[in-house]
Amino acid sequence: MKKVLVFLTVFAIVFSFAACGNNEDNVNVTIVTDSSELAANYFGEGEKQILRTLAYSNAKILSDIFILSHLPADQAKKIQIDGVNYAPVMNNDYINTYSELINLLNANYTADTVKSILGNPAIYIEKDGVFYYNTDYTSGYFTGENPYHYIWDDIEISITRKTDDAIEFTAHIKDPYGNPSGFPMKAVTENGEWKLADFYYVNK
Repeated sequence: MKKVLVFLTVFAIVFSFAACGNNEDNVNVTIVTDSSELAANYFGEGEKQILRTLAYSNAKILSDIFILSHLPADQAKKIQIDGVNYAPVMNNDYINTYSELINLLNANYTADTVKSILGNPAIYIEKDGVFYYNTDYTSGYFTGENPYHYIWDDIEISITRKTDDAIEFTAHIKDPYGNPSGFPMKAVTENGEWKLADFYYVNK
């Protein structure tokens, strides 16, 4: 009798979710027979919005700062630092100081991931108060890749696994021709905030 009551209670909860799903933010609902399973499989729109923001930021950071392009640098003022050629970053509308760059990375990635992104020798450094870009750096990542970017303004999130301190999810996007692609990612909690667990090479 208790099992029947539990099932009926959970079914009522699921039915209420399905009824609410008729608005613009539809939520995919799976009928389950255990309340703990229901809690584990329901992900709020607030969590998905955090993941959308992280996925979008990752694509922008990769494209505009590290891989496809880089912050504008004054090649005429290039100098050598520890045997590496660096040019000072020029004024732009995005990132103008090393601390701004670090704050941006720390807001989106775990501390270990930030170290990995910066590289060795570092892609960006600060010396004597000047923000430099490593002009010797080249990833070669986009050599032979498609000449267009995926569109990251409209990201759909599907969550495959969640624990208290980690969420595995897929960011679903489309290319300019409407072809869909999905990029698996993982977010973890660090200092009470969700951060990406890796630097995800997307846009290819």
